[in-house]
Amino acid sequence: MTKLMEWISGAILFLGVWAALLTFHLKSGFLKDYSDVIIPFPLIVLVYFGLYAATVILWRVFTFNDCEDAAKELQQHPNNTLSPRSTLTTHSMSPRSTLTSSIPELFLNLQEQIIQAKEDLQSKGFIFERK
Repeated sequence: MTKLMEWISGAILFLGVWAALLTFHLKSGFLKDYSDVIIPFPLIVLVYFGLYAATVILWRVFTFNDCEDAAKELQQHPNNTLSPRSTLTTHSMSPRSTLTSSIPELFLNLQEQIIQAKEDLQSKGFIFERK
């Protein structure tokens, strides 16, 4: 079950119980005493959930760990961090020619991976049907 399905199932269950309480299908003295709370209850839950989510996000941002050693190391070597475009131009290559020349290599690599995967499946007993 995916996380989305868990949330949808929980929401349906919650709203089903709320609708049963709202339409007085469940008989209880509690309903008559707290009917002014039962009617806006989903809105109250939504507000509290939003406050909880905002609090969690703010807490995690506040307690985010800094990597001071990594920051010092990056500050010591500012010239080694070149952009990909400038790296290609220093090696007298244009970004477009690199892309077009690597496409056939990508297809060959992909074809080799497919052949290896097929051989691996055949070694494990998988039988391919011919069409």
